[in-house]
Amino acid sequence: MKTILVAEDDSVTRMLIEKALAPLGHTIVTAENGKEALEQAERHHPDLVLLDVLMPQGHGYSVCRTLRERPEFTGLKIVFLSSKAYQADRNQGMALGADAFITKPFNVNELRSTISTLLGE
Repeated sequence: MKTILVAEDDSVTRMLIEKALAPLGHTIVTAENGKEALEQAERHHPDLVLLDVLMPQGHGYSVCRTLRERPEFTGLKIVFLSSKAYQADRNQGMALGADAFITKPFNVNELRSTISTLLGE
């Protein structure tokens, strides 16, 4: 069983993501902002982080940058899940080290497939 950190400031979207991921059978931990995302990552050492770009207390890009700079998170998979749908946003996320970038509204099957692929399932 793997651990997935869902960092999303909107409670309804966070709940929908949790429900969408439940069939995968992994442990899900959540964060409501960038600061909490980093704290949860330190506490749980997730295998994958689903990261919203626009969050209070540290946007997703800064969280991604911080995680990529820390050696204890080598091998961590990062997926941006964002309403920012411009190619420049996607390019920025990938340049910071994201493994994938999915735009909202998201397709549940695409989300599950991306996660399963990144986790080697």
